[in-house]
Parts: sequence; C-alpha cells; structure tokens
Amino acid sequence: MMHKMSIARVLSCFLFLSFASHASSAGLKIGSLDLRPGQSAELIVDFQGDGKIVGYSGYLLPDSARLALPPVGTILPSTTGYICKRISETRIVVISESLTSQPLPANVRGVCKIPVRIPAAAVQSTARVVGVDLECADAAGRVVPCTVTDGLVRIAGPVPKPTPEPKPEYSDVFVLLSNAQGAPTVEQLAAFDFRSDKAPPLLSLAQFRPLAAYSLMHERASGAALRYLQRNPETSRARLERYVVLRFPLSTPIREAFSAIERDTFVQHIHYPIKLNFASDASASEAKQLGPVARAPIAKSGGGAEQYHLASLNVAAGHALA
Repeated sequence: MMHKMSIARVLSCFLFLSFASHASSAGLKIGSLDLRPGQSAELIVDFQGDGKIVGYSGYLLPDSARLALPPVGTILPSTTGYICKRISETRIVVISESLTSQPLPANVRGVCKIPVRIPAAAVQSTARVVGVDLECADAAGRVVPCTVTDGLVRIAGPVPKPTPEPKPEYSDVFVLLSNAQGAPTVEQLAAFDFRSDKAPPLLSLAQFRPLAAYSLMHERASGAALRYLQRNPETSRARLERYVVLRFPLSTPIREAFSAIERDTFVQHIHYPIKLNFASDASASEAKQLGPVARAPIAKSGGGAEQYHLASLNVAAGHALA
C-alpha cells in the first residue's frame, strides 16, 4: 500500500513540475515614461494574450521612493473587466474579472493605469516598476506563470551633486603588538593617559603621542578562550586580540610617527586603515529628502555607486515582497 502511494505521489509531483515548467507567453507589459520634477502622467500597463489564457492575477511593485502614487487602498483606473488597486506602500494588485471560458484578447490596452507624479525636488534617476507572481489560467483551470515586461520612469531632474567626503578629525594606525616577553599589552596601552609626562608602555610613542589607544576587538576573549590564545599566540584570533588602534591628532606628522612605531622592538606589524568604497543606493541629500524608504535597493541611484549585485539578484522585488 505504501509503495503504491509513493508511486502516486511521485507521479503527481512529476506532472506538476512538468506542467509548471511551461510558462505562458501571455502576460503584462508595463510601459515607460520620461518625466521632469513636478510632472504627472499615467503609466500604462497592457495585457498581451496568447489565445489560450482566460484570466490572470499578479502584483506590480512600483518604486515608491521616487514616485508619488495615489494613497494605499485606491482603485486605479483600468479598462472595463480588469481590476487594479494599490494595496500597500510597495504593491499594486492586478486581476482580470473575466468569468467566461473565452480567451482574453490578444492585446488589451490599459488593464492598469498608474497615476504617477515626480516630486518637485527629485534628482536625475530612474524609477522601476516590476511585476511579480503573475499567474495565468486557461479554460481548463490550469494555472501557469505569465511573462512580465518591467516598466521604467526616467526622471530628467538635475544631476545630483556627489556627497563631499567628510574631513577626518584624526589619523588612525593599526598596530599588531609582539607577543615577546616584556611587550606591552593592549590593555596597558588602552589604560594609559598619553597626556601625562610618564613614559608610554610602547617607547616609540614617547615622541609622537596619540590622543588615545584602544583595542581593535570590542569583544575580547576571556576565561578558557583567553588561556588557549595565550598558549597559541600565532593563531588568527590571538593576533586580532593583540591589535591596538592608535589615534593621533591631525597635527601629528603621521608618516614620521608610522616609521618610528614600525621600528619598535615590540611591534610585529603596522598599517593604515583600509579604505573601502561602500555601494550606496542614494546620495546623502537624496536619502534625507526621501526618508527611510530611500533605503530600498535599486539598480542605480543618482550619486550612488552601481548596484550590480542587487540588480543581478533582483533584490528590489524581494525587498518589496518582504
């Protein structure tokens, strides 16, 4: 009995997967617009049938960070027989009302007309409207995925000014202390008052005194973990535990200080902080203008870095769904 049930289950799964793998060529085509700040227009969504599909349902995800849209709950304009409604900040539901077994027409103009307005303070950028979870049904009641052509709203606003790099208030250097006998510890350096006239735990700091010193690791080992690291001083974690950050005032000739510290007997390694260019979906001014919603990931934003990884993973749709 169990054997027959297993075979039936496998066959049903096989039939489902075989059918689901054949998506319909029918689907939605979301239009494109070219607008300037302050302008309004309707973004037209069309349906393209294949002679078999009798109904569909799915969602559109507009870029609500760049587009001013009707309030949530608004039923948007559409051709008779089709429903289009904004159901959340990031989602519009689209449904065909057809209850017959007749296939939908090959081309239906305006199954959804999305009123959009560009804020007056908008900068040059591109807003995307993507479709997700679009499913079509045929006369037999079988449901298959449909195609979606995403839409664009190109905003011809002023080119955003790049955010100026913040001016540093100090200079940091990262120092790996030696584990040799007599070498100072991170704790000793962090507790030392460099404003005093006393000799610092690291003698090379006598000439070029930092403002402060602190551990690179905020969560430091203790107990059995600390004892293990003390017995194995060349493990990666043990080295991280011996890293100290020295913070110097900008008036310090940092290259000279770097050379002096590098020659210290109890310094195993020294280097400057690694500079990273983090990807950003919006400039600081744009993010301030748009608020928290400006953090929604997009392919590229004015003033920001190219979001190639987010575009490849289709994170915009996933973010909106979440």
